[in-house]
Amino acid sequence: MSLTKEQREEAIKKFVKDNPAKKLDQAQGGGVAHGEIKEPVKQVAQVEAVDAGPSTFYALDSSMAGIDAHVIIMTMKQVVDYVTYASDLYDPSAIDEKGKVIDPLQSFQRNITPNRPKIIADYLRKELHFLPPIICIAAPDGVTVGDYDTVTVAARSLAALDGQHRYAGIASLLASADGGPDSDFAKESLPIVILPSDISIEDRQQIFADVNRNPKTVSKSLNILFDHRDPFAIISQAMVDSLGEMIDLTRTAPTAKSSNVASLSNLYNLAVNFGAQSPSKHGSGIREGLTSDNVLSTCLAVVEALPSFDRMKSGHDTYAACRASFICYSSTMFQAIGLALSHVLKKWSIESYANATAQLMAVTPWDIANPIWHHEQTPVVVAGKIGTRKENVSAAAAVLENLWFQANVTG
Repeated sequence: MSLTKEQREEAIKKFVKDNPAKKLDQAQGGGVAHGEIKEPVKQVAQVEAVDAGPSTFYALDSSMAGIDAHVIIMTMKQVVDYVTYASDLYDPSAIDEKGKVIDPLQSFQRNITPNRPKIIADYLRKELHFLPPIICIAAPDGVTVGDYDTVTVAARSLAALDGQHRYAGIASLLASADGGPDSDFAKESLPIVILPSDISIEDRQQIFADVNRNPKTVSKSLNILFDHRDPFAIISQAMVDSLGEMIDLTRTAPTAKSSNVASLSNLYNLAVNFGAQSPSKHGSGIREGLTSDNVLSTCLAVVEALPSFDRMKSGHDTYAACRASFICYSSTMFQAIGLALSHVLKKWSIESYANATAQLMAVTPWDIANPIWHHEQTPVVVAGKIGTRKENVSAAAAVLENLWFQANVTG
């Protein structure tokens, strides 16, 4: 039976008092002797003075499919000290002199993607950040299960089975000038799941494959709906507040029989292509001279000027019918409209953007059969279908720009 927290702490104090821990000699890097128990590291937001020797942690035991595991909490500084890359446990014949895997059958992890650690480190610099646990395989003799719900972990003895990019990102931030070992980030904590060292290489590979293959990727629309950091996600959410049930919140495109004029991802693409400093680069921010209100009002003017908008609003038309008749209901055109407006509207004052947009939308021949969308040199409709590639978006934007620059529109 597991002890209560108070009983465990009292038992540890008594054990430590009756059995003083013997230090390793200097040549072994200090710490506590393997198998001996020192008072466990307190799982609070403070960096412990961790040396090259083992440290002891409180642990929760778990079991699944016959695999016994331990869950411990480490500070970020301890993660760097005690976790390591999976390749450190590979048979030496599986890797070359540069550490690259040359025999995948002996591995149970992928190679590190070069830019991922920096991306994760940048994410961890944000005010709100959160990482899931790292799942590790214990090195042989690297983890000792002690009394009183504790495990003793040797330095760099936990090989990341799932989460080595998280580990690399943490290490990258702690190695930087703004995230050193004495930083607030170093004191933050993360759950570590420790699997036993005797799991076969086949089981390690299967667990890695299952963990990374079975989770379903979150849809783009749901990511937009739940993102409260990206300014264009926030603008898209504001459009939903204004347009209500006319927007499909979960799918890439509305369903055929619905009266939705667009999906949330359509709105997002429209806003990004119109208002982003660099539309192709996520997180580039709103371009200079614009505000979120400017982008919001302009994009709303686009949607409300779509042909059959009022009929869709009253439920007298379907998305399928409008999509079959008007090219502007395609995802390609939402992107193209945003791009074209970003170039054309520069000749008007920002305060006039929404009014000018409504006029430009009104003079555009949106009929999908119109020859301007089928021109050989600027193919938007290819083999009877609206193209979805970047070149189709660019071609559609070019058609709109040429048309709109010639339009007799006033701000």
